[in-house]
Amino acid sequence: MDLGVETTGNAFPQNSDQMNTLYEQLELVKQLNAVLEGILDSSYDGIGVVNPNGNLIRINKSYERITGLRMSDILNKSLKDLVDQGLFQAAPSLVALKEKRQVTMVQEYRTGAKVLITSTPVYNSSGDIVRVIANIRDLSELDRLRKEALKHRTLSEQYHSELTVLKTQQLLPEDVVARSEKMSRIVDMADKVAKTDTNVLIEGESGVGKEVVAKLIHSSSNRRAEPYIKINCAAIPDQLLESELFGYSPGAFTGAQKGGKLGLLELANNGTILMDEIGELPLALQAKLLRALEEQTVYRLGATRPLKLNIRVIAATNRNLQEMVYRKEFRQDLYYRLRVFPLTVPPLRERSEDIAPLVNLYLKKINDKLSTNKRLSINAFRLLEKYEWPGNVRQLQNILEGVVIFSDTDVIKEEEIEALLDTRQSNNEEYNPLPAAKITLDKDLLVAVLGQSHSIREAARRLGVSHPTVIKKMKKYGLKLGDRI
Repeated sequence: MDLGVETTGNAFPQNSDQMNTLYEQLELVKQLNAVLEGILDSSYDGIGVVNPNGNLIRINKSYERITGLRMSDILNKSLKDLVDQGLFQAAPSLVALKEKRQVTMVQEYRTGAKVLITSTPVYNSSGDIVRVIANIRDLSELDRLRKEALKHRTLSEQYHSELTVLKTQQLLPEDVVARSEKMSRIVDMADKVAKTDTNVLIEGESGVGKEVVAKLIHSSSNRRAEPYIKINCAAIPDQLLESELFGYSPGAFTGAQKGGKLGLLELANNGTILMDEIGELPLALQAKLLRALEEQTVYRLGATRPLKLNIRVIAATNRNLQEMVYRKEFRQDLYYRLRVFPLTVPPLRERSEDIAPLVNLYLKKINDKLSTNKRLSINAFRLLEKYEWPGNVRQLQNILEGVVIFSDTDVIKEEEIEALLDTRQSNNEEYNPLPAAKITLDKDLLVAVLGQSHSIREAARRLGVSHPTVIKKMKKYGLKLGDRI
């Protein structure tokens, strides 16, 4: 196998001893090649060898299996010609030859195979590239397995994942980005309140990082070695929420587990519970939660004896609880019980100084996860810093992951970022009138129903959609309960 082994000397052997030495060297080279052949063909990843002229001179069996291409169709062919023929979209090995560096990219073959290719140059003693080794990892199989797993996930498993108990997670310093004055103040306040057992209410728009602040408080508190539980009050149906929160005794109702079940409040005992989307907690449960917090006890469903609690509650919401109290949608006594120490996390558009370090943090994590080495061009960076970020930090994270996956080069350009952003201009000629009309009707209908409803759940029933769907649309259009046309 030709991998670019250098040979030295040009003298023809003069005697039998030299001839024997030459034969021994040739035999050693044969053995070495046989070992290399075995190594290549035993690799589960595909491997291709490219010479300095850009020709594919060797592939292993996995290369054929993963790409669906036959050795006879591509071996000893120019990569440029193969790209021109449409067998695959690009050739990272040609980029590696030209730029003399390792190149990684995701691409699809004509056969439909989706792969991650890493092309690495091999140099001789003179510093010249003698070969490029391309490692090809099958992403299609991984994607198929992921979809298969999602297909077979049951509804109960989805609820279970939402209610997974999280043990203490110590945050690394870089996980909390606070270069801006506003965010630095929030971090300082969180650090101060962490030293107490005071209940905390974290407010802020969707995606600003309320959960990060909650984890920071727990990990800095004297409860850091105890459980940290998260429950999303908007993601669990009403009929399940009470039993998940308070638990139940054996035989409490038909279908109950034989031995009963611990509630999340019990599981959080001596630790911290984060109640996310607290504004979506039904009024009946608000009264029961208030009693549990005031008495530091909990009654399981069907039980007559209370269980002692020692928990710290951190509540989070993107809604205006004070307005909900005024409209009698949220209990005033529970509001003040939770709002002992309020924190309002500022939206990303009000702390532009944090965008650059956040980009660097998430880009590093995404590159590590995807085994890539992508970076942003200066103009791409400037575009991210100028954007308003209606979806806040969560939107920034999703945009970065999307552009890393779809970009074919290591340097991500401004236009690749712009394609994923909602950068509609004020020029009406750029709008497609039909989708715009549909959006207007959708929003107007939602506003009309919200203005006539006493709760989001009532609005969902009127519209004939799920409760989370209404919340999602309200966030999309920036609406709140009581808004009118």
